[in-house]
Amino acid sequence: MDKRKIIRYLAYTLEIWVLFILQETPGLMFRLWGERPSLLFLSVIAIAQFENEIPAMAFGVLGGLLVDYGMGSVMGMHALILAVLCYVISSFSRNLLRNNILTAFLVSIVSLLIVFLCEWVFGYVLVYGEHRLYALLQHYLPRYGATVILTPLTYFFNRAFFLRLRSSED
Repeated sequence: MDKRKIIRYLAYTLEIWVLFILQETPGLMFRLWGERPSLLFLSVIAIAQFENEIPAMAFGVLGGLLVDYGMGSVMGMHALILAVLCYVISSFSRNLLRNNILTAFLVSIVSLLIVFLCEWVFGYVLVYGEHRLYALLQHYLPRYGATVILTPLTYFFNRAFFLRLRSSED
């Protein structure tokens, strides 16, 4: 394996861990519309837009497991969702889409909608059942909006990693 690729993968891993720590430290993250954005989701989606399918899926699993651990949700739910999404995003980015900020926004909008709707259905609707619409409108959609807005931050950050540490195989 190329030395640049190893350094890039280590940088992605460090990024995911740092974002996890920032996201889970109470009072450290800012709030938009009363909710903290989920930077781990954005990070793995951005990584998937630049990497091959298998590494993208692996980073999706890592990010998903950290989200599961941090949120106290069913272990593996986010890991499974993000693994599949990252694989599909990577495949589409390599074969169908032009990789630019516009497509990054579109990919984030669709991917995050899938993630947050799955969170709402499996984490709230099937568990509690009451006040479904209130939870969707007051918690999940504001968090979705706060997360989507930050797409350029993670896109350009990971784009810089990829372009700076691009190997001859990429």
